[in-house]
Amino acid sequence: MADILDKADTIRRKRKEAIALAEELLRSVFLEMFGDPVTNPKGWPVEPLGRYLGFVTSGSRGWAEHYADRGDRFIRSLDVQMDAISDKDAAFVVAPHGAEAERTRVQENDVLLTITGSKIGRAARATQGHAGAFVSQHVAILRVLPGLDADVLTAFLVNDRGGQALIARSQYGQTKPGLNLSQLRAFPIPIPPGHVQQRIRGVRNRLRLAQERLELGFQASEDLFVSLVQRAFSGGAVS
Repeated sequence: MADILDKADTIRRKRKEAIALAEELLRSVFLEMFGDPVTNPKGWPVEPLGRYLGFVTSGSRGWAEHYADRGDRFIRSLDVQMDAISDKDAAFVVAPHGAEAERTRVQENDVLLTITGSKIGRAARATQGHAGAFVSQHVAILRVLPGLDADVLTAFLVNDRGGQALIARSQYGQTKPGLNLSQLRAFPIPIPPGHVQQRIRGVRNRLRLAQERLELGFQASEDLFVSLVQRAFSGGAVS
């Protein structure tokens, strides 16, 4: 019994370590291809981010009254993780009709960024599965123009020496944490040529797919371990 539990626990831990390594690889690959955002060793032209944003907005207040068991996905700040949008315990709304609601509707390849609350600066690209969702007042929608890839912008924003450093400087000395849209538009960002951005996106997509498979494997091993522990404590046989 103990040997089986030890083996199941070892598999679980190794898969968790593999996920962490994949995340580290994502960051390393970005820095290798993009270069250090601070020193800009590749000499990319540096532009204000707003020049490459066709649409920037944040969510509205008052969505609580529209919550429902079914409807359109509602993306809150807690759903926006570093480089991923969590679908765990997803919230839904029956959105009101009108321009104000439509203003906050998400499109595929929008970059979502948390701008208020306790976790400012988390960013993720909206996938096809998140298109049509709405965002809370704590989340900004950044819709990129041709010339800047949404994946590249996301990778820049979540990088410690890129967007995270800019966000930290913007917050310095503020009594109430928050990031306004004017600050976002002013962020200086190196802009690699299009073919480099396409390579960055392609590599990131392949690594993300591998990471998703690792996470599925980890969840399966986690479920197996919990099941074995429950059976062991209930006196059931473990085979």
